[in-house]
Amino acid sequence: MIPVQQRKTMINRQSKMMSIKRQSSLLSLSRSGFYYQPSQESKTNLDILSFLDKQYLKTPFYGVERLHALLAQQG
Repeated sequence: MIPVQQRKTMINRQSKMMSIKRQSSLLSLSRSGFYYQPSQESKTNLDILSFLDKQYLKTPFYGVERLHALLAQQG
């Protein structure tokens, strides 16, 4: 079986003889999967996750409420 990423590259968007729908079907791909573009994480979200990771390594006994309070203090 050919990997999904490789099958996606086999679809010819400019083909006048065969629609993308038909090409996707022949390659066993969903059209939504062909068009899907993964979103990127925002800088703010990455900063928050980094803070939480560092804090958890320092104080693994803190619960969700305590970590939430720390985030609120940090702004």
